[in-house]
Amino acid sequence: MAKRVYKNDNPSIVRPDGTRVSKKEMPKIVSLLGNRIRQLRKERNIQISEIAFKAEIDAQNLRKYELGKQEMKIGMLKRIAEAFDLTASELMDF
Repeated sequence: MAKRVYKNDNPSIVRPDGTRVSKKEMPKIVSLLGNRIRQLRKERNIQISEIAFKAEIDAQNLRKYELGKQEMKIGMLKRIAEAFDLTASELMDF
């Protein structure tokens, strides 16, 4: 499971083993996170509009996250996780 840390005001993702995720790897992380969000939503039989409402975001933006077309900030990650009654770490467990 990866976590986001800040060093020198530059956000980065750090793996549990302490290594940093490179910029080259970020599209894959974004895609995996989007797949995880979509998987949870479908498993729980929840409409995208319901999760978007709970997370207080636009459904179109949530769809972009699900499709891996848009990166999200940590605050958004937390809001989406809370909409699923999960922690950010649980949401990123992929």
